[in-house]
Amino acid sequence: MRSVLIIDDSLTVRMDLQEAFQQAGWKATVSPGAAGARSALAEDRFHVVILDSWLADGKGTDFLKEIKSNRTTACTPVILLSAESEAVAADARDPGVRADARVEKPYDRLDLVLQAQLLADCQWEPLSRPSVPVILTVDDSKTYSHELASQLRKDNLDVILAESGEEALDLLQSQTFDCVLLDMVMPGVSGQEVCRRIKSLPHSRGTPVLMLTGREDRDAILESFEAGADDYVSKASDYFVLRARLRAQLHRRRVEMETNRVREEFHRKRTAELAEHARKLRALTGELARAEHRERRRIAKILHDHLQQLLFGAKLRVELLGRSDDEPIRQLAGEVKDLLDESVQVSRSLTADLSPPILQEGGLSAALEWLSGWMADRHGLHVDLVREADIATVDEDVNILLFDSVRELLFNAVKHARVDTVRVLVRQPSEGQVEITVSDDGPGFDPAKVSPVGQEGGGFGLFGMRERLGLIGGTMQVDSAPGKGSRFVLTAPLLQPEAASPSSTESMAAVEPGPQIGLAAPGTKIRVMVADDHAVVREALSQLLSRELDIEIVGGATDGQVAVDLAGRLVPDVILMDLSMPRLNGIEATRIIHNDFPDICIIGLSMFDEAERAQAMRDAGAVEYLTKSGPSTDLLGAIRACARTPKAGGNASASPED
Repeated sequence: MRSVLIIDDSLTVRMDLQEAFQQAGWKATVSPGAAGARSALAEDRFHVVILDSWLADGKGTDFLKEIKSNRTTACTPVILLSAESEAVAADARDPGVRADARVEKPYDRLDLVLQAQLLADCQWEPLSRPSVPVILTVDDSKTYSHELASQLRKDNLDVILAESGEEALDLLQSQTFDCVLLDMVMPGVSGQEVCRRIKSLPHSRGTPVLMLTGREDRDAILESFEAGADDYVSKASDYFVLRARLRAQLHRRRVEMETNRVREEFHRKRTAELAEHARKLRALTGELARAEHRERRRIAKILHDHLQQLLFGAKLRVELLGRSDDEPIRQLAGEVKDLLDESVQVSRSLTADLSPPILQEGGLSAALEWLSGWMADRHGLHVDLVREADIATVDEDVNILLFDSVRELLFNAVKHARVDTVRVLVRQPSEGQVEITVSDDGPGFDPAKVSPVGQEGGGFGLFGMRERLGLIGGTMQVDSAPGKGSRFVLTAPLLQPEAASPSSTESMAAVEPGPQIGLAAPGTKIRVMVADDHAVVREALSQLLSRELDIEIVGGATDGQVAVDLAGRLVPDVILMDLSMPRLNGIEATRIIHNDFPDICIIGLSMFDEAERAQAMRDAGAVEYLTKSGPSTDLLGAIRACARTPKAGGNASASPED
């Protein structure tokens, strides 16, 4: 903790400054006079001393000399509180009075604390031990110049002599001076002109200039200050006055230089701290976004992998009740089935809103295709999606961020642009980068007037998109103006994700025991195998199909890899293949089985009615794609249609309908 000693005869000032420094985190010690201050300095070391020019038991300037002459306290920075007239008088009376800084009363508390902070942080030698100042004297009178130099050297100053303005300007080009004593009237270039040039040069404009002249009239003084001089001294004045004014200028110059250096160091540190703070905020924002997506995906997975499967299993069992001969039971079963269908539909819609499964399973291109259809169905917005090239697999975080950004832009088009059509162009301008352009012909807007995130109307916001894209090395460009439509260009790096290793907890069971799912000897029935990672679905399908006289359940698989292995052992007529399964998904399992056993009919099943998934399943070799929420009659019809399809060997399984 920094410490400050406040010495002032005014109780009000002491209490005020003590409170200000304590609020800033300093340890503040107060004293009304020099006696108490001596005791405090003997007992403790302080980072800064605040000293009033007048004390209850003496002059502050006298105590300042005492502080600076003591080896123990000489390096302690001292800020002198005084009125302007007191400061000038003190410099004139005693050249040994050198406070590190002066603050005029009435003071500003914050400025005073800041100045103390800067002095305490200063790492170089304090002003009490400055280097030898170099003075340039410019005068065409050699006699006066040498006498002046002799007087100045009494104060341990290094003096350089110049006999003309031209010579002085040459010296200033190659050397730095702490102060210039300049004769006002000289042959050739006048003192005023030399002063103007000194103040116009970048490297010397801060150098103090004292104008010397034999004239003492008002016009001479005004001419000196108009030329840029910092002070004016008559040659008729006593050398003691000239030396005092010179010391005042040197002190002011040193204070300015030290203050500037401290300020620059302070700003450098502050800038670095702010940059680090901004970096941490961006990282935190990115982590919060990723946490949000993980939670969305977790909830969506619970809905899909558990709730929807339970609803589907319940629906199949209710359909069995619907076959009862009791009319009231059939009617009640139909009502329950309708409620279950509606529940499945609501759950599917919520899952798609939270985290569309197609995004994880089909990648960015398939997800954007799904999004186009979803926007048309939900909001009547036609999305003209153009993909110039197949985009390579990208990192999951990049996938999610780009998908969310495009979806947000499409929402904005519906809400703000109120257009019927939006164009989305997906391209790969270079290896390792994806670019998505979203444009419309709406009314446009002024990007500078968009509400920031957190303000009313801000929401996710363009600012949020740009920040989150920046976290992964991407960019967002906005090109819009009132009446000229809008165009957004999103770019992001293509990062190849590491291959996920199969989970050791996934089921490796090939065939499930039980009366519903068992092996049956070949016969005239349609031999069906069920592949689904949810036991409740497998059991419900088995119960439903086992009621059919022409259908026989011959086996069940708990994942895609087990389905591939069982297909080679059982060679069923039909496989009901779930799309979303661990280890090997339904699409890849279908592709492998169809390649090895083209006579096996594969029917894809999913909770989602999506054209992209259906096409992917058919491309892999499936003959049909059905949603689990559809009527069971569609499933039975598809199974029997497979039985009527001629096999490669010319035979087909028999069916009662044949």
